[in-house]
Amino acid sequence: MRARVRLWLEDDDGCQLFGEGLQRLLKEIEKSGSLTGGAQSMGMSYRHAWGKIRKAEERLGYEIVHRQSGGSGGGNSGVTDSGKSLLVRFDLLQQDLLRSLDSHLSQRFGE
Repeated sequence: MRARVRLWLEDDDGCQLFGEGLQRLLKEIEKSGSLTGGAQSMGMSYRHAWGKIRKAEERLGYEIVHRQSGGSGGGNSGVTDSGKSLLVRFDLLQQDLLRSLDSHLSQRFGE
């Protein structure tokens, strides 16, 4: 038996700032080196991915993905240092939550 939980961060008004979908998108951008590649790996359109990032950046108040327009060599995208920090802190919070959840599950339902 295992318990499942979804984690996201909200501001004081209840607007979502960051969650598991954006977490995965940032990781895919890091892997591929581009927003297009990150979006494609998730089966998401570039436009939808760009919208999610833009909305998160507006709500957070800082840039989480840097973008370099194309040209003869093409463009690229990457996660900013602030985005990487957010990702690391969210990952740690998520791991702590899951460990705590597993512990409570064992206490309430046995192994």
